[in-house]
Amino acid sequence: MSNLKVLLRIDLSTNNFSCVFPTTIEYNRLQDSLRNSIGDLTSLKSLDLSNNNFSGAIPIPLEKLLDLKDLNLSFNTLEGKIPRPFRNFLEVFNLISRGGFGSIYKARIQDGMEVVVKGFNLQYGGAFKNLDVECNMMKIIRHQNLIKIISSCSKDDFKALILEYMPHGSLGKCLSTSNYILDFFQRLHIMIDVASAVEYLHFGHSTHVIIHCDLKSSNVLLDDNMRRKSIRNGDVYNFRIMIMETFSGKKPTINFFHGEMTLKHWVNDLLPNSVMEVVGANLLSREDKHFMTKEQCMSFVFNLAMECTVESPKQRINAKETVTRFLK
Repeated sequence: MSNLKVLLRIDLSTNNFSCVFPTTIEYNRLQDSLRNSIGDLTSLKSLDLSNNNFSGAIPIPLEKLLDLKDLNLSFNTLEGKIPRPFRNFLEVFNLISRGGFGSIYKARIQDGMEVVVKGFNLQYGGAFKNLDVECNMMKIIRHQNLIKIISSCSKDDFKALILEYMPHGSLGKCLSTSNYILDFFQRLHIMIDVASAVEYLHFGHSTHVIIHCDLKSSNVLLDDNMRRKSIRNGDVYNFRIMIMETFSGKKPTINFFHGEMTLKHWVNDLLPNSVMEVVGANLLSREDKHFMTKEQCMSFVFNLAMECTVESPKQRINAKETVTRFLK
């Protein structure tokens, strides 16, 4: 196909091609790297290779396609610099994660600022609604512990939010990898930031109470100073799961917890005996000169988490009370 020098546009979308193809086919299963011969299609005006399995570097010869007006490489695992004619906005695309709603990319805008591009999968029926809901929500909230929306993009074939980039990734990642070691005070400050954001969402508006049931460690992101930010919001009941996970080091979804044995029940059974039995490894040591103070603080944190898990919502402490108790 690289011999088609005057090719303007080709549409072979929504097939089941699985071989390596050097031109525009979206929603297939094409894989491998993109060929430099794409640069020989000098009359091409539109190139859409989205929603495939291409990987590797974005071909530099794309810079030769001076008549190319539309370029869509989203929903692949490509990386590298976007060719010069298309650098008006984004310069680097690196896939961070992919889910049912779409994909998350790390990018860099012209002034050098690193951002996150949250691209919505238009094949998913709720994509348009999700974009509208998130945009409308972010219009009315302003808080230091909630991720800012920098911009948005809404075209017929591409819809995305441009968000702050959090260099340390998610709290869940930091808790589960040896590359990051969060000490007791870092974890405590992160939980205070979470509680502060939840309090703002529940009580920060005269006409809106914003509640979401997806508050979890993977949706809590950390900036350069290991301070917590999130685009998600949540309720107090889910917050207690995060407290227990953060200070016990145990994810609520591991195989250890099954049937009636949940993280909550495990903490509830062991906490009366000793906080040392539930606290995560390396967080509390009897050799630490501040052991007694940290032990008392850890006991307070776990007991506060248990108060957030009372089955009756009427008896459960709210976000405002949680923040007050944390800051005492």
